[in-house]
Amino acid sequence: MGQEISIFPRYSQKENRITNYCLLTLKLIYEDSPAQFAAVLESIFGDNAPIVGVRFEQQKSLSDSTIDGMITQKAFTILIETKKYDWFSTDQIIRHLGGLKKDTDECQIVIALSNFEKENEFEEVNAAI
Repeated sequence: MGQEISIFPRYSQKENRITNYCLLTLKLIYEDSPAQFAAVLESIFGDNAPIVGVRFEQQKSLSDSTIDGMITQKAFTILIETKKYDWFSTDQIIRHLGGLKKDTDECQIVIALSNFEKENEFEEVNAAI
């Protein structure tokens, strides 16, 4: 089980503290306003942003019937990998991707936080998957 996100993290490695503060910021935005959190994700991911929040529908057509009302929420997973430098291990990223669920309609995103100096950092990863 992972560690709780805290304003006072117990991590000694700088990259773990950076990840903690990024997660804490996103968590506080979500707790204050799920709509604002959705706007942040849309600004990062554009059209690929996951749908945040509950959707309410009435007289929804299903495969063999029409239901009077339906409340749904799409699932999504965002993984974050942080480096203090501009190098990511292709093997490590591929292992992270392998940890995602297979055969799902869940939106799955990996965020790589770093100080990138070059473009196309993930060409090798894209070629491997």
